[in-house]
Amino acid sequence: MTGLKNIVRSMKGNRSLYSSLLLQTVIILLYISTISGESEAMQANKNRVTTEQDCKKYLCKYGYLNCDCGEYLERRKRELIDGIILSEYSNTSPPSSDATQLSHNQFSTLPVLSKQPCSAENFTNAFKTFQLNYRLNVTGICDERTASQMSLRRCGQPDSVIDKLDVDLAEKEVSSRQARSLTEIINSNAAIEESIKRRKEQLMAYQKEIEEESVTPKPTGAAREKRSIYTNVNDYGTLLSKQRISWRLMSDHLYHIIPPSNQRSILRQAFRYWSEVTPLCFYEELNNEQRVDIEIGFLEGIHLSCYRQFDGYGGEIAHKFHRDVHFDNSEPYTIHLSSPDRISLLLVAVHELGHVIGLNHSDVDTSVMNAIYHRKLRGDFELDPHDRREVRRAYGSCHGRFDTAFDYVRTKPGTKNSRIFNTYFFRGDHYWRYENNMNKTRSGDPMLINSQWSGVPENVDTFLHYWEFDVATMTFADEYLFFKGSRIFSYDPISDSAVAVSEIRNKFISYNSTTHIPNNLDAAFFDQRSAVGLVYFFKDNMVYSYKYRVSGSHSCCTSIEPIVSLFPPSTQSDLYSPNGNTYQTNLDLIYLSNSQRAVYFIKGNDTWVNEDYFNTAKSNSMKYVGHWYDVWQFICDGECL
Repeated sequence: MTGLKNIVRSMKGNRSLYSSLLLQTVIILLYISTISGESEAMQANKNRVTTEQDCKKYLCKYGYLNCDCGEYLERRKRELIDGIILSEYSNTSPPSSDATQLSHNQFSTLPVLSKQPCSAENFTNAFKTFQLNYRLNVTGICDERTASQMSLRRCGQPDSVIDKLDVDLAEKEVSSRQARSLTEIINSNAAIEESIKRRKEQLMAYQKEIEEESVTPKPTGAAREKRSIYTNVNDYGTLLSKQRISWRLMSDHLYHIIPPSNQRSILRQAFRYWSEVTPLCFYEELNNEQRVDIEIGFLEGIHLSCYRQFDGYGGEIAHKFHRDVHFDNSEPYTIHLSSPDRISLLLVAVHELGHVIGLNHSDVDTSVMNAIYHRKLRGDFELDPHDRREVRRAYGSCHGRFDTAFDYVRTKPGTKNSRIFNTYFFRGDHYWRYENNMNKTRSGDPMLINSQWSGVPENVDTFLHYWEFDVATMTFADEYLFFKGSRIFSYDPISDSAVAVSEIRNKFISYNSTTHIPNNLDAAFFDQRSAVGLVYFFKDNMVYSYKYRVSGSHSCCTSIEPIVSLFPPSTQSDLYSPNGNTYQTNLDLIYLSNSQRAVYFIKGNDTWVNEDYFNTAKSNSMKYVGHWYDVWQFICDGECL
């Protein structure tokens, strides 16, 4: 870049239009050559760790020493707090004996910084800690493998706390994967391909939204104010203290290659990764008169009021500063999900935002919170199970009521009697598809109902799947019915659309003028155990038993009785939840789960289950089991509503 600066100085005297245009052209061409023309190996040498002095500097910079190692760091023009790093990156008190035991099992914690000069023993222990964290041979010295690891691109946050892999959970996940059938493996690979496709579509949708916006953020020049959206919580140090979080890309600190609209769409998607698994929601504030919680920018060297400085190409590529995110403007970022020689802006943004919401670095290779930029992840990634567990530990589960939930069971294409299913949760105008084998929702969910369920209305009352099996032809006869108000929407799985609309009273006929299925139902489900095609409709505190056939006679009602009479509690204490909620009236939904072989009654966040539904005893007794979000995890809104 020195040659570029000299050219600019020598040409400043020429004020003609031609010279001005020529100057701009030369600058652009030379700068592009600077960032993309050199080989990666040549540029990476600027931050390659090759000597013992480099190794010690690295250990000092990334939080591996609790002694005064200022002599190993480059002196800055601006005075640093504590002479080394900002205090938010270091511990404020030594761990207690109990905390020491906890850290041994879950994370490695460094002691408090001191003013004592670093000794040889300090460095030996620091090398060992680093080598343990990154699964290297523990030698306690700056060997070749250690120096090579330190040369990799990485996040600028110190490794003062690294979340460790839960070995027991990891072994269970490995065992579960190994036990999967060939069909399950194929379906899992198909889910990965679908996830990649959905993320691309999601990014395109964000890009379109931004292009259609009438308001474009503009620089204001106003002084930035200190903001606090943090609260201290246990091991995580700083978690967000509110759920609705605003952010803004600093328009005077944009990336020099990627168009601003693309940068904003990438950041929207990066925030979405975390809002899909937490109760948090993030929105871009376009009004520059409004203060925001998180500011994001691309900067170089010593920048703003940040106590860290960027080191140019390679090395440190981004960091969190308080609640803000800073990217090194010297790095070759790309908007593409995969690139062999450039850095995925999305991957780095998701990582840094993980720090903003309070997550530590992880020693799991496939974790987005691993400090090292992994080319094997690049842009084709989703949050690792370890990432999801850690963020759930920090923020808990997402709550809320659902309109309905069901297994969408249908005949597998190309077969007569092979059945496949997925689980769906509906709320308002959105839905989630739940991946039971992974115990999470599909990546990118929720989605708008009308984007995949053509003709199905918003805010449905309930869903009913009724089926009959014809032994003579070995085929199923199915009906998929959505209810809203007085109407029924019949769904066709072949055309993937609601193909007919009828009135409840016209389809489920009453045998007299006074007894009929009510409108505005609470819930419904088909009792598969019944030999007579029995459907239960729930309204208020009553359940209507309806004898039904797709083809043939049917009528209402074989019985109308209180819910608790037909579905009694297993014990008297099971009738109520600890907060006094009860299933005996105004249920939100009833869900017959094929994967868990049980029937669930859900009201608010409370859940009751009949685990004997598929057993020969055919019991209808209901047992209180807690909250739905402890059974089905990560069903979160994804956007600010």
